[in-house]
Amino acid sequence: MTPFKKGLVSLAIIGSVLAPASGAFAQTYSTISAQVVNTNCPVLNYDLYYGMVNSDVVALQSFLAVQGYFHSTPIGVFGPLTYRAAQNFQAAHGIPATGYVGPLTRAVINSMQNCNNPMPPVPPPTPAPFIQNISPSSGTVGTSVTLSGYGFSNNSTVVFGGSGISNVYSNGSSLTFTIPEYTSVCPPGAYCIMMARQVTPGTYSIYVQNQNGTSNTVNFTVTSQATTQPLSITGLDAPASVRIGQAATWTLRTNVENYVPGSTLRYSVTWGDEGVYPTYASNASSPNIQTTASFTHTYLMAGTYRPTFTVTNDAGQTASATATVIVGY
Repeated sequence: MTPFKKGLVSLAIIGSVLAPASGAFAQTYSTISAQVVNTNCPVLNYDLYYGMVNSDVVALQSFLAVQGYFHSTPIGVFGPLTYRAAQNFQAAHGIPATGYVGPLTRAVINSMQNCNNPMPPVPPPTPAPFIQNISPSSGTVGTSVTLSGYGFSNNSTVVFGGSGISNVYSNGSSLTFTIPEYTSVCPPGAYCIMMARQVTPGTYSIYVQNQNGTSNTVNFTVTSQATTQPLSITGLDAPASVRIGQAATWTLRTNVENYVPGSTLRYSVTWGDEGVYPTYASNASSPNIQTTASFTHTYLMAGTYRPTFTVTNDAGQTASATATVIVGY
């Protein structure tokens, strides 16, 4: 055989092994790859990316697992876990963290495959804290709140409304704390005229800080403590009779025990003639914490009516009173 023919034969053999061809060659390549894959010292000859399924992905996953970046069973599917592990590996080695295992990433991986003297794994970067869920997301002062997520540590600080909270319990995947009655408005070590601010009803931002960074922000709504306020109607001044078309006034008196500043009362009235003249039926006003409320209504048809007055507080407690009025000419 001439040297020229020998070169052609050698080139053809190399091409059949290295080219990602289809048909019989693809099957031969797949079989060879499956036989020679060394999960401890893989040599990656092809770019790998999201969505691929082959034995090279198994080798990549095994390598990333040894290095401490991949925390699952290597199955050869380039999915979200592999994508994130590749990004972390790239970031730790100064490679653009694209998740695409191209020539630059493969070169770094292949250079680390000295089976007789393997390079020690580079520890993956510790992620910044991330809040996935807050439970509950609303409540009164004194409510116990749990933040679930990852990246939490024993020295994590929960920042509520711009102020750090003490007595935070952590188990690694969650942080539990209590909504405080007061928050600090003074930076540590500084002297301020007002050292603390009372926590009043409203929405407050919450985030977590530790040595690894700052988390995303979630919101918590502080509600008033009206749940402990007994509610009752102490009186209803109502006319016994009115003429058709005559405007009349009803006055409702309500008692609220242990009133909490910022709480509200909501009033409603069912007049009894809504289905007769819906266009002319007036609606009750909704004043805030008024313990005496007056309502005016005009009946346009003769008859006996029983208007019902209802008051509701922030806790959902209700009280009602009914009066009878005769409408005539």
